[in-house]
Amino acid sequence: MDKSDVTSEPVEAQGERVRDQRQLVVEQYKNLRKGYGLGSFNLPDQASIQEAALALSIGGVDSAEVLLDQLHSCLLPLLRDQISTLLRSLDQESMLEDPGSNLEVIWELRSKLEHTLARIASVVVVVSPKPLPSSSRADDQHLQVFKSFRVHDLNMRMCRISHVIGNIFLVTCGHIENMNPTSTEESRSKLRGYESEDHHSSIYDIYDDDQTEEALNSIESIINCLNKSEADAAEEHWKPGLLMMDDLLYMAIRSSDVSSEWKSIRKPVLHLTEAVKPIIKLSRLFFAKLSKRGMNTKRLPPFSEMNSKQLKCLYESSQTIANDLHELWHLLFKADSAPEAVPTNTCDMTHKVETLSSHFEAPLLLVVIYLVPLIPETDPDHSYYRSWFATWNTQLMLAINHFQDVARSVCHIP
Repeated sequence: MDKSDVTSEPVEAQGERVRDQRQLVVEQYKNLRKGYGLGSFNLPDQASIQEAALALSIGGVDSAEVLLDQLHSCLLPLLRDQISTLLRSLDQESMLEDPGSNLEVIWELRSKLEHTLARIASVVVVVSPKPLPSSSRADDQHLQVFKSFRVHDLNMRMCRISHVIGNIFLVTCGHIENMNPTSTEESRSKLRGYESEDHHSSIYDIYDDDQTEEALNSIESIINCLNKSEADAAEEHWKPGLLMMDDLLYMAIRSSDVSSEWKSIRKPVLHLTEAVKPIIKLSRLFFAKLSKRGMNTKRLPPFSEMNSKQLKCLYESSQTIANDLHELWHLLFKADSAPEAVPTNTCDMTHKVETLSSHFEAPLLLVVIYLVPLIPETDPDHSYYRSWFATWNTQLMLAINHFQDVARSVCHIP
């Protein structure tokens, strides 16, 4: 796209020139979205994959580790910066003042984005080739960052980025298609007036803060993900489940508060709610002890000897436990809100806490067998954490037994 001297250009000619620019830019960004913005960074054919693998072999060493480092340290930060520049170029004030120059910037960015996205796609097809292996492989404990569970996680995050970037390209096209090609003060005043009106979709409603944040955060999350240890990655996976546990503990505390609108109506339910509080607290404490507030404060090696099946079990354990607690809470709520003439059998509650207990067995074993040994035996913390998790397990068993005793003493909630 050639730059023009528009100092003395008539308004009509300037408007026509901007319209031509606009059409070219929109067409190119629509093509870019088709190639890289529909949920996939994969190249279209095997020839492209082989070419990418050859082209990205650095110094003659066909190293997936080198490619992954390139993705982490170079390509994704570059994409983040280019997307940030694109979003800044769509600023409404600068578009009103000088649409031609802004379109020129956006046009030039298109080729840079295409080049960056093509390089990312080339790396992805090498480090995450299709079809992906099972995310629960039991024989990849030696593959470190290329364990299948982590490769699946990387692939999922890349697909998410592709969708988000596709939305950015789509909104970019929509904005440019609707911009007014004139730049007279009168036209700008009219456009500002139009923008201030309560339209369902203003022509300058390019993207909201949430969408912008999602785009940049999605890229940042992969940059961070590629640099995380297995313990760091586990902590990230546990966050949604821990938030659920926090909410459940809050409701359990409120339900025993006589001044709360959430207080339990039936005394047997109140006794069971009191008995479930220690179980929730101990569940939260297990994951907290493995987080950066606990064992993960130490400089542990980035990889353990766990295979993908075991990693998946550990990473998903927080949500599994949170679901068990939520279902138990639902049973308590149902018992408390049922008509008085309908007695509630507590057998389902005792079965649910037994299920919760069984769901802790595998994660606890993985922690003791694989994570605690990452701390050298000469370090006093090694013995401390071994002893701590043994004590925690005893406390959990006591809390569960107490809940079951309370449930048996009630048997039926009248």
